Amino acid sequence: MRLPRARIPATLLQPLLLLLAPAAGLAVDPQRRPAPPASPVERHDPDPLTCQPEAMLAAWDRQLAPFRDQPAAVQERLRTVQREMGTLSLNRCIQRGLLSREQARGLAIRMGLESQGAPPVEPAAQSPSQRP
Repeated sequence: MRLPRARIPATLLQPLLLLLAPAAGLAVDPQRRPAPPASPVERHDPDPLTCQPEAMLAAWDRQLAPFRDQPAAVQERLRTVQREMGTLSLNRCIQRGLLSREQARGLAIRMGLESQGAPPVEPAAQSPSQRP
């Protein structure tokens, strides 16, 4: 007597084959592998409290305090990142109407982002689809 042959659905075989492929020496072609999903880009969207001049100055002064024990090269890189982020934050506050250009310029001078004679902080040009 012959037993009927069991039929295994392809949807069950695919994961099994993927698991067994490395053990069997079957290489998965990297060209055929789908690209991983893109990571979402998160941007800080300032609120009215974040854009208050005194709050911004207090945050600016305390941001690098935890890194005082780091080597000079690390501290310089952190100051560079802080300047970039500070400029972006000021620009976003201007764009959202939470700071005037004059307030932002005064903050930029107090933070050391620009000097008294430098041109004012200008927001980066963005298309409407690139909301900060």
